[in-house]
Amino acid sequence: MKVIIATGGTGGHIFPAIAVAEQIRKHYPEAKIKFVGSTKGMEAKILQDQGWDFTGIPAVKLMRTGIFSWIKAPFILMAAAFDALFTLLTFGPDVVLGSGGYASGPIVLLAALIRIPTAIIEQNTRAGRTNRILSKFVDEAFISFDMVREQFGKLPTLLTGNPLRADLVTAVEESDAKETPKTPVLLVIGGSQGGRGINNAVIEALPGLKTELPSLRIIHQTGKPDYDTVVAAYKEHEYTNAEIRPFFDNVADVYKQATVAISRSGAGGVAELSAFGIPTIFVPFPYAVDDHQRLNAESYISVSKAGVVISQSQLNGNVLIHELEELLSDAEEMKEMRHQARCWSKPQAAADVARRLVEMAGLPTSPFEKEHEEN
Repeated sequence: MKVIIATGGTGGHIFPAIAVAEQIRKHYPEAKIKFVGSTKGMEAKILQDQGWDFTGIPAVKLMRTGIFSWIKAPFILMAAAFDALFTLLTFGPDVVLGSGGYASGPIVLLAALIRIPTAIIEQNTRAGRTNRILSKFVDEAFISFDMVREQFGKLPTLLTGNPLRADLVTAVEESDAKETPKTPVLLVIGGSQGGRGINNAVIEALPGLKTELPSLRIIHQTGKPDYDTVVAAYKEHEYTNAEIRPFFDNVADVYKQATVAISRSGAGGVAELSAFGIPTIFVPFPYAVDDHQRLNAESYISVSKAGVVISQSQLNGNVLIHELEELLSDAEEMKEMRHQARCWSKPQAAADVARRLVEMAGLPTSPFEKEHEEN
């Protein structure tokens, strides 16, 4: 079995793609998997560092403004099409998956045009521009939010959830067997680059948190740009019951410790917080494309009731303290939120997507079914 997975742009596209590849390799160790992405994107380093076969092709964001970008675009697209076609013909995939991002467009489109089975993953409530275009050509879409179906017209869709990496799925299973810690733990996580609006609100709240929630422990991912500023603020307010890092390499460990969280609402973050059953104060990034973070958070909360959504313009220290007190004051309500979050979650999404890709490639799915029976 040969699989091409096209991805790139952000971790929100790359890590679900890796999760699917892990499941294919787990059940079909002999499978050959090739990742394709931008020669200049973050995917090249991430995938090569993890030992995956990666081929880079030229890519351009068509939404870029500026006359120079538009002049270059046709030539870059021609080069991307040539490289994509060459990769398809030399590798000979049985199935091609696009996980979103502009870099996934050329090879998925060409694969569809030459009738190789193709599918896309859409992680958000609002389909990205590349996936909206590809949806007119591919065979199937895997989605995380039911409301995205209408954006894909007649394209067959499968509500799988957002694929989670194997280490996170294992950690979820381990956390299910543990009791909630008696001492409340706040996880502050604004994405891989942090979230300045969230960081500032937490800093503003520190004096009040010491008074109103004296037992609260904070685990704070700041992002690299704000790390020194945040550390200095904790020191100034003598808030010592905290662990502060620019980035957590093993985020599963901090998820397992968290009682409650304040977070951005990228699709990956929503899926992970849900899987670990963490009631969350979502603060959508206000400049996200198509306002998709707000839509993600509102859609999730409307179904799960596992937290609240606050716009960044309304967030400050007092609001944060109030929301935390509301969440932490009712143990039974918190228990119900954790339950509802996990009910919404689909931690086996990566395995479900991988199983379907195997079917599209014309192979039996018995290894997946055997594991399902054992579980």
